[in-house]
Amino acid sequence: MRDRKDKVEKLLSEIGEIDDRLLYEAVNYKPSHMRSYRLGLIAACLVLACFFAIAMPFIRAVLDVNTNGDGDTYTVTLDGALSSGSVHATRLASLESLSYFGSPSLVWQEGESGDFFVCELSAGQFERLQSELGRGKSVGDASLDLDCKVWVLDGKGNVRSPYLKNSLGNEGIALFDYEAEIIPSEKFIECVSEILS
Repeated sequence: MRDRKDKVEKLLSEIGEIDDRLLYEAVNYKPSHMRSYRLGLIAACLVLACFFAIAMPFIRAVLDVNTNGDGDTYTVTLDGALSSGSVHATRLASLESLSYFGSPSLVWQEGESGDFFVCELSAGQFERLQSELGRGKSVGDASLDLDCKVWVLDGKGNVRSPYLKNSLGNEGIALFDYEAEIIPSEKFIECVSEILS
């Protein structure tokens, strides 16, 4: 029993020698919340990454985004605007019924059906489209599959396409076949969407 009493006295003696500053810090200790903030931030980043990984295919489908072979996004096409805009346009019975003279027009051919559509343009609409013709990102070595071929007629017999660079060789006097050289500018696409909405 004496041995036990000695141990208790020794313990009390040692406790009495603890620095008061250490005791004060122990009594007033407040745990740091930085670790829980870090864990919360990491969890939020993981949730966002999962959301975008799941949602990206749906976002691309809604925006009608084309990708090249590497999966890099390079354009939002005119196809969606033109396909939905065909209800506001006139379907041509034949190409002979298309007037190259008179009022400016937007003409396109839908790839699947091969049908031609025409939408007459006001002077302001034509000027907006005209200012964006020949502008856009170069297609480069990649070939661009077009669901719709598009032409802008000035009403004076001149025909151009938003998929071609500005040059004399890229202007015609009738609708013509072509391979895309450029991707039309976003402003051109917006203007077409507004015209056909």
